[in-house]
Amino acid sequence: MRLQWLTSTLQSLLFSKSVLSLFASFFLLVGKGSAEEVSQAKSFAELARLPNVTVSYYEVSGLNREELVGQLRMHGPKDLHNARRDAAVRWDIQWRWPGEAKSALLNQAKVSCEISVTLPKWVNRKSAPTALQRSWESYYRSLLDHEAKHVRMALQIAEEIEREIRSRASLDDEFNYIRANKLGQRYLVKLREMDESYDRRTKNGKKYGVKL
Repeated sequence: MRLQWLTSTLQSLLFSKSVLSLFASFFLLVGKGSAEEVSQAKSFAELARLPNVTVSYYEVSGLNREELVGQLRMHGPKDLHNARRDAAVRWDIQWRWPGEAKSALLNQAKVSCEISVTLPKWVNRKSAPTALQRSWESYYRSLLDHEAKHVRMALQIAEEIEREIRSRASLDDEFNYIRANKLGQRYLVKLREMDESYDRRTKNGKKYGVKL
């Protein structure tokens, strides 16, 4: 469940002497994996091993379903509307290139994507009934699958931004840093829409098992 928005957005334009960067942050998280790594990363465990993906945990405890659900609602990360969610993905996409303004070398643009994922950790699981442990295992697998989809979407968009900026800079002499930034921002809007659409279709993963 996209605890990012849990995809919650923050954007800022940062200018330096030689670099222009645009940052976008979401309650949701992603990284710097190559296209080959991303295409091969089919599970959450594989995605979590990418160098630009960070996973952190918040603790929950309980010996029955009601206690666990209560803990998730009490301690889970908050979304944009201040509602608690079971998990969160945050991504931070940046693009930059050598040179300033009119001298920017857009055909050398680089895009990075940093992702952080927040997940629940059931600390007294071994003391709980076996049936509850099995329910948690099923729920947790579905939760990881859902968050992995958000991670892959962010990585995909980051790659598309870099490819598109470089391609247009090579083919169009009129393509400048202003247009490059607008292009990147359009892709970020697209990513937000993809995240929201995915959560609506899956009811934040509940249609596919993200529930105890």
